[in-house]
Amino acid sequence: MPNIYNKTPLSAQVVPLIDRQGRNVAVVIVKATFDIEPSGQLRLASKQEQILFVDEPAGRNPSQPVRIPADLTDFKPAADVVVVAPADPQARQGMQGRMVKLSVGPLQLAKKIGDGWPLGPVRRDQEPRRSFAGTYDDAWTKKRMPLLPIDFDPRHNLVAPADQVVAGYLKGDEQIVISGLYPWPNLVLSLPGRAVVVAGNVLNDYFTDIATLDTLLLWAERPRLTLVWRHAILPSQKIEEVANIHISLARLKNTRELYGKP
Repeated sequence: MPNIYNKTPLSAQVVPLIDRQGRNVAVVIVKATFDIEPSGQLRLASKQEQILFVDEPAGRNPSQPVRIPADLTDFKPAADVVVVAPADPQARQGMQGRMVKLSVGPLQLAKKIGDGWPLGPVRRDQEPRRSFAGTYDDAWTKKRMPLLPIDFDPRHNLVAPADQVVAGYLKGDEQIVISGLYPWPNLVLSLPGRAVVVAGNVLNDYFTDIATLDTLLLWAERPRLTLVWRHAILPSQKIEEVANIHISLARLKNTRELYGKP
């Protein structure tokens, strides 16, 4: 695996994966967690949420609904917005009947919390994700396994309900308005206006790029949010060709001036 130099206080990992074309990729995943103050200001959490390699269920039984989605994927075709249910079942029960309204940039939604948790992630074996997983039949077993099926749709990697998906990803400075989730009515805040910069080299060919902000988690049990950025590095053949990955933070204004994105 390549050496990783994380120049940020955020959680970061480089994970070797195989993409839907069957290619080796080194995926940089960076995760930032902020506490939300009553004024709407964001303060970097003293304890950062760690990168998850498997879905965390709502209870001890893995067949239960997913509470926190795994971060382990190479690509999302859009951005997920998920509200993580409280870990305590009594706290979840106490929120039943509450109307939660949320706007994140162009996304606007209002949902009433019932017996289930309508704002949380969708399991991989539930619709619509299940339909996007592709065809696992005898032909796949004989000719393609262990690679993904030819008809695999990357929308399978999206974990949020369809009406909580943001087309075109998040930029990192969107305004967010929340009501019904925390003690304060109409909480207004903005994402921190930072971009994750990934630099490194593949066979001594140096690159610098901007990671994609493709996941926003809001935590129902306390005023807190988590952002996940992702960037897949494609070697010529082997992961060992990727070396010395540097991760840093930059102001969105600076990255837009230098790189024209995000």
